[in-house]
Parts: sequence; C-alpha cells; structure tokens
Amino acid sequence: MHWVSPMVHAGFAVEHWPLIQIEAASFGDGLEQAIGQWTRWRAVFFVSPQAVLYFFKHARGALDLQQTRCWATGAGTREALLGQGVAAELIDTPNLNSGIWDSEHLWLEVQDQVRAHDQVLIVRGGELSGAPLAQGAEDDSADSASEPSVTLKDRTGVGREYLAEQLRSRGAQVSWAVAYFRGVPQWSSAQVALARQALCDGSVWILTSSQAVRNLQDLLGNDVASWSQGRAIATHDRIAQALRRAGFGVVRESRPDIESLLGSLESMQ
Repeated sequence: MHWVSPMVHAGFAVEHWPLIQIEAASFGDGLEQAIGQWTRWRAVFFVSPQAVLYFFKHARGALDLQQTRCWATGAGTREALLGQGVAAELIDTPNLNSGIWDSEHLWLEVQDQVRAHDQVLIVRGGELSGAPLAQGAEDDSADSASEPSVTLKDRTGVGREYLAEQLRSRGAQVSWAVAYFRGVPQWSSAQVALARQALCDGSVWILTSSQAVRNLQDLLGNDVASWSQGRAIATHDRIAQALRRAGFGVVRESRPDIESLLGSLESMQ
C-alpha cells in the first residue's frame, strides 16, 4: 500500500492488514484470446491494479502499446499501467478535480471515444470461492465462473455493469476477461485478536474496498459486540455504506489521495 510510508512519516502508527487474498487466474482460452486480440479492442478497462498486474504478466510483453486505450477508475490502477509501459496519453481516468474515482465518472471522460461496433474489453477479478460478489462492489467485479472468459455476461459489480450498459447503449460490444481470483485471507488467531482490539481502542480503519469490509466481517464474525465502537475512513460512498451496514459507529468519507486521507486522520484525532 503506497499510502503507508507517507502516513508513518506524518507521525501515525500504521498497521497494514491486507483483507483480500489474490491469486493469478490460469491462462485459459478466454484470457489467451483477450491478450491475442489486443489490437482489436477500442479500449481495455482495468478495474484494479491487480487486473493490470496479472493481465500483463500473462501477456509476457506481447502487447503493442501504441494504440489501444486503457481505462482506469483509480490512481493505483493508472500507476500500474504506467509501470507496464502504457503511455500516459493512452490512459483515461475520471477527472482528477472531481475527487471521485468510479465508473460513472470515468464514463463522463470516455463516452465521446465510443462509436457503434467498437469492441471494449473489461479486465477484472473472479471469486476464489466461486460465489458472486454482492451488489455494490464497485472496487472490483466478479462472478461465479471458475475459468476466465471474454464472453461472460457479468451482472455483479455496480460500476462495471453501469459502464457496460453505457457502452452497449452506444452500440459497442463488451467482452470480459478474468485475470485473477480473490477471496478471504487466512488470518492467525493473533491477527484476529489484534483486529478485534482495533475495533474498540480508538484506532481508525481505512478501507478502500467494499469487499474488504465484507471479508473483515467474515474474519471477525458478526457477533463482535464492539463493531459500534469502530471508526473508519472510506474512499468511496459505496464503501462507506458497507461500513455502516457492518456496524461501524463512526464512518467518514475521503478522497482517495494521501493529502485528503491525512486530513481526515487529523480531524479524527
């Protein structure tokens, strides 16, 4: 997490607890087709930094990065694309001044690019358990398929499906590729005990994924009496809603940049 070092430098004691386990998808026919037809895509929408990492890992340098546009809803995904050699002028993101990085704001920036019969690929993650994500999972989309596919009809993940619907309304064709799988990490009893303590000792949780909130509930259990004492910062309204449903007593929203997060942390001291 690239925010840890600046937070430590600002004087905060930081514990980084990954709440999503990531595993690479197998290089099946669907993913191979998506990579092999790279120049066919009018644009490729990467839903997360992990989508970039594992897609390019499977591609093994075989992509022509001179033409195909890459779409991203987050600063981390944009940085991941730059790190893979994609030119900045080929990367589209929501307007930085909007302060909201999601598919709805991305569409405002890219809608004029799309023409009828354009083909757009969405690269995302799947579930290790094979279970679909709950509605509202903007930060990353998945479905029940166990193997990657570029023709899968995904009806989960509000942001992804919103963007897909907008594309179809313009006459574009939408395909999907699963580059990685994710699930609930394995925590030791000591980690669980520390996390339960952090719910009631005044610690501030920073959550950047609604699935991370659900995974935290799975790890700690819904019988934890101290959820109402929990304090958290969410980097998107949908994450904030998930935190409130989980029972966190104090939830604040922040723009997903280090300056805003530090300001929110300072205000919660």
